[in-house]
Amino acid sequence: MAPGRNGRIVRRGITLALAVGLSLAMAISGYWSTPAEARPETSYATLHALVPLVFAACAGVAWAISESRWPARLMVAFVVLWIPQSIYAVIGGVGWLWPIVRGLDLGWAVVTGIIVLIYPRGVLRERFDRWVVGIAAVASAVNLLAVLLLAAPGDGVCACSAPNPYRLAALPELFAAIDVGYRIIGVGLALAIAVRLLFRWMRGSVPARTVAFLMPLALLAWATTLTAQAVSYAAEARSDQMLATISLIAIASIPVSFVAGVSHARNMRARVADLMRITREGADRGLWAESLARTLRDASVRVYWWDEERGVYADASGTPIPEGDADPGGARASSRSPRPSVYRSRSFDTTAC
Repeated sequence: MAPGRNGRIVRRGITLALAVGLSLAMAISGYWSTPAEARPETSYATLHALVPLVFAACAGVAWAISESRWPARLMVAFVVLWIPQSIYAVIGGVGWLWPIVRGLDLGWAVVTGIIVLIYPRGVLRERFDRWVVGIAAVASAVNLLAVLLLAAPGDGVCACSAPNPYRLAALPELFAAIDVGYRIIGVGLALAIAVRLLFRWMRGSVPARTVAFLMPLALLAWATTLTAQAVSYAAEARSDQMLATISLIAIASIPVSFVAGVSHARNMRARVADLMRITREGADRGLWAESLARTLRDASVRVYWWDEERGVYADASGTPIPEGDADPGGARASSRSPRPSVYRSRSFDTTAC
């Protein structure tokens, strides 16, 4: 193994260890610092602490298999930003610290949304995605400033004892409006992302739907429970623990879906590459086309070869491609050679989930 690769693995391992250590320290110290009568159930607290561990494990996998480094980096950021509310029992007396933490304790939701938007290539591809990230970033910045400049210890903020040294004005109504508004914007963005992902999933090919089969369900479950929790928060009511548990499970399934989808896509491309190499050995074209369709799990795939004598693309039986049937959105022609050059299948739609 190359020295440079060894160094990257060590640095990434240290980064993951530090992030996991910080997350566990917050969870454990917060739990034991909270009065016994105010603690959540042990099972729920354990599940809550396991969510960032799932993200950390998936970050390690994403670093190894993803074409981009951003998915893994965002998953590590999630681990750091997954701040339990019980942490304020530990830092509530540190005036300079708790307002900063309180302003960032919902940052994990923004990171989760970005992870979904960059699936599977690791980049923001469309204008809608960039608008969503931009709105979320601006809303998060406004929320952070509102906490720093307006928040004071008490109900609706945190169970803190130290005053906020950054506070400039006593405007509890304005702060409450910004706080609730930030959560409503988050719910709206989460629902928009969920609906868009579900729509893309329904339009996708059979392989694309196989790759991302869990992501839309997980996102919809998270968005739905997030909506219920936001309504409960705005109404100053205690949210149901069952909804909170469903939300935790849905959130934890998002990075698993991400790395599973990327891994499946890599394996599929590798199998297709193996089939392309087989064509050099003069394989039966009909069997080759059937093998490709089985590999892609898509019966709609059609394969055509370039016929030098007739100057047309033809299938395994020699039937030329129908005139006008190879539309730009469904066909790809790479070269005029005896090897298969045109694939007519939605399996190759790179915009599908």
